[in-house]
Amino acid sequence: MSTITTTSQPAASSSLKRLISRHPLIAYFVIAYVGTWAFLLPFALSRGVNGLGLLPFTLPDSAFLVAFVLGTLAGPALASFTVTAVTSGRAGVKQLLRRCMPRRGGIGWSLMAIFGPLLVVLVGFSVILGVNLPLALLIKWPLLFTVFLPNAVFAILTTSFAEELGWRGFALPRLQQRYGPVLGTIILGTLHGLWHLPAFFAGLLGPFSLPTYASFLFGAVALSFLFTWLFNHTRGSVLMATLLHGCNNAANGLLVLLVPAQLVVSGWVHSFVYGGWATGVVVGVVALLLIIFTRGRLGYNPERNAQLIEAPRPAETPLAIEVEQTGRS
Repeated sequence: MSTITTTSQPAASSSLKRLISRHPLIAYFVIAYVGTWAFLLPFALSRGVNGLGLLPFTLPDSAFLVAFVLGTLAGPALASFTVTAVTSGRAGVKQLLRRCMPRRGGIGWSLMAIFGPLLVVLVGFSVILGVNLPLALLIKWPLLFTVFLPNAVFAILTTSFAEELGWRGFALPRLQQRYGPVLGTIILGTLHGLWHLPAFFAGLLGPFSLPTYASFLFGAVALSFLFTWLFNHTRGSVLMATLLHGCNNAANGLLVLLVPAQLVVSGWVHSFVYGGWATGVVVGVVALLLIIFTRGRLGYNPERNAQLIEAPRPAETPLAIEVEQTGRS
């Protein structure tokens, strides 16, 4: 009499896959947070300048930049590939990768992704500060090639692409399908903003203060509406979302160099601008206009969005059809 022995490892793996398949969004966010925070929390808890001082060591800011890059890979990027592979197999992973490639007819949207954020902050801060920032850029146009574009490329290659594989590549289509474009965008923007929390206890975004973090979170939600609008109009392009992400970061860096050095900002305007609320309000106005003029649709197409979630099934060959029909008879 023979006995069959089994190990608990395959059973545990199968159970985990079933759990991920039943709750793909929860699984994605858990992996994204754990993967990133595993790299960032040692800095946030250390005795660094902005750290909480709970751990008995100090880590350099340069190491944090490396940790942040690795955290985006181990967080949103890994979560996207992992959950997609479990729920949709190789076909789903291939579909995700195809959405990272350039597509025909996207020149206009590419220009929007590259220069749209810059235009928004230039016009918005011109109104707030009472200066002509577009004219300042026209005079200092070499900064586009020496500051803006290099910073955008650096952001794209280090963190933006890895992040957008997850936030827009995986999470956004599923959130839109379940909650609609507006509420889905608010949820994603909020979770994306909370994901950055450890960075406020390090040199990148610190030091932490509740008003500053609240303004950052508000800005993250507002900016997410621009991402959703662009994403829906470019058939779920991860590449376009990546361009928008990197160029938005670069636009904020260029803005600092265009504001006149002799400009004095005081009172509530100083707190409004340097507390981060100005950026959030400027982007929030654009987000509100998008919601109004698209009637809350933000370019959302349910059928096209569903195609981003469901992996394409391979075409059946005549032989496969014949075998299937034989099995049924």
